[in-house]
Amino acid sequence: METEVRKDYKGRKLRAGESYNEKTGKYRYTYTNPATNVRTSVYAWTLTPKDKLPVGKKGKSLREREDEINGEISNKLDSTRGNQTVYDLMKRYIDLKRKDVRESTQKGYTTQLKFMKKEPFGKRKIKDVSLAEEWFSYLHEEKGKNYSSLHTLRGILRPAFAMAKKNRWVLDNPFDFPMNKKRYGGTKIREAITAKEMRYFLDFVRTDKSFCKYFNGFYLLFTTGLRISEFCGLTINDIDFVKKIIRVRRQLIRSYMNGKVEYYIEETKTEKGERIVPMLFGVEEVLREVIANRPKLSNEPIVWNKEHTMSATGFLWFDKNLNLEVAQHWQNHMRWAVSKYNKTYKKEIPNISPHGRVIIRTS
Repeated sequence: METEVRKDYKGRKLRAGESYNEKTGKYRYTYTNPATNVRTSVYAWTLTPKDKLPVGKKGKSLREREDEINGEISNKLDSTRGNQTVYDLMKRYIDLKRKDVRESTQKGYTTQLKFMKKEPFGKRKIKDVSLAEEWFSYLHEEKGKNYSSLHTLRGILRPAFAMAKKNRWVLDNPFDFPMNKKRYGGTKIREAITAKEMRYFLDFVRTDKSFCKYFNGFYLLFTTGLRISEFCGLTINDIDFVKKIIRVRRQLIRSYMNGKVEYYIEETKTEKGERIVPMLFGVEEVLREVIANRPKLSNEPIVWNKEHTMSATGFLWFDKNLNLEVAQHWQNHMRWAVSKYNKTYKKEIPNISPHGRVIIRTS
């Protein structure tokens, strides 16, 4: 008994697994995915690449899709997982890593996920991703993404695609390319302020009725070199007036969980971050004033780390509502103070950010 020869509406012979639906006008190819042993179908508006697409339709021909599928099968790829989007892969990777990273890193993950959810590139199937380096150039040149932002994004996507490649969801890792700092503007450095500019700025803050309350904090940031999260994590017990030293032991972090504000402490940013800083340049006098003016609280806030194995109390910095101040508070205080200074004086100073450390030029 001869096997029936199936044809499409043009009278062309259809291969095994191929079919044509006259009602929908679509072609279908059905196959068994050897990686999952699941029967799977793909659809197309045309049979071959030479066929003209119906008006308003787009997509590859069925035969092109078959070639891709056969290539995946020959390489033993899991084409089902290969159909997940870049955003889905990124989220899968982040969900696996969240418990192993610090709160600040988790915030960075959330920011990158939000960006990728809106970005058209994030909607691509991972098996179809190529020319990732060109996409990075587009983000830099058209979207204004700098080296730091792109380096952070690649720091998630490269290991995510490495995971996909290891699991045979994709053939290659499109993000496994070197990043040239000069190409993405990474050779630029933050403009620092001179010692003279620092003095002028602090004199302005000391005498300004709106910003004078932040003078002590600004002074300590300038003269101790503390990172802003370490500065916010200082407690009374970290200040030793006998030995004239400051013990830097932790960072103070604020996060939002299910609409609720929560505070955490973390270890210092690097292994060598826990250290002793001497009280120089009038730091002792300023710290004595900070502690003397610290609000008298009936219930001292106690802040734990995420593992609930370490806690701290006696923090130095509070807002007007007696809530603990964190990095964002001081970033805003300094930004607003610099803005008012530059509106007041003809000779402006660079924007100062206590995000990392305040840098002072000697000239």
